[in-house]
Amino acid sequence: MALNSTSDSHTPEQLTAEQIRSQMQQHRLEFDSDVEQFVDGTNALGNWKQYVKAKPMFALAVCAAAGYMVIPKKKDYVSADPDRIARLVRKDKLVVAPPQRVKRGSGMFAGLTQSLLRLGMQTAAGVVMQKLGEKAAPPNSETA
Repeated sequence: MALNSTSDSHTPEQLTAEQIRSQMQQHRLEFDSDVEQFVDGTNALGNWKQYVKAKPMFALAVCAAAGYMVIPKKKDYVSADPDRIARLVRKDKLVVAPPQRVKRGSGMFAGLTQSLLRLGMQTAAGVVMQKLGEKAAPPNSETA
C-alpha cells in the first residue's frame, strides 16, 4: 500500500492526512499562480500605452474626435451696417428686445459638478444617518 500516491481515484476516506495536506498545498500553489496571472492580465488591460503603441493612428483619431467634441464651436458674429438694420426694422424682421438672462450651468462641466455635488450630499446624509443610528441603538450588554 503506497502512502505517497495522490491520485484522484481515492475517496476522501481512503486518503491519509498527509496526502490531503499535500493535495491542499498543491491546490494553493495552483490558485496563487492563477491569481497572479489574473492580476497581470487586468493590469495589462488598463495600460493605455500598449494600445497607443499597437495602433497609434487609431489613438490619434480618437484623441482628435474627443478634442472636437470637447472644444466649443467658434461663435459667428455678424456686423450689420445701419442701412441693413433699418431695412430689417421696416420689414418687421428685426425685433429689438431686452437681453434675456443667461442660463448658467448648462455646460458639460456644470452637469458633472452638479452630479458630484449630489453624490457628496447623499454620502454625507448617509454618514449622518449612520452616526444617528449608532447613538440611538441600545448600549451593548457585553461592554457593561
